[in-house]
Amino acid sequence: MFHKVVLHPAENYMELFERYYVPGIRGVYGVKSRNFVEFQALLFDSKKYSEKQAKDWCEKHSMKIIEFIPAEVEITPETVPSKKGAKKAK
Repeated sequence: MFHKVVLHPAENYMELFERYYVPGIRGVYGVKSRNFVEFQALLFDSKKYSEKQAKDWCEKHSMKIIEFIPAEVEITPETVPSKKGAKKAK
């Protein structure tokens, strides 16, 4: 299970995709244009990061959280919100 940290609204992007970022963290990347990709959200493995640790990690890395969804809500890489036609990571 994952804690989900939303950094930007999904509707800001043409496409979303999810990939490994660092151990215990997966990134949901948002594509704004051919040459611009940024984090839309981060997924923190709840076995490695508590809610507080996930929030602290974002603060340490100067990431502004607009929404925090705790792991009890059952966020997995397969349930990352996507736009029509968006590609999922394999």
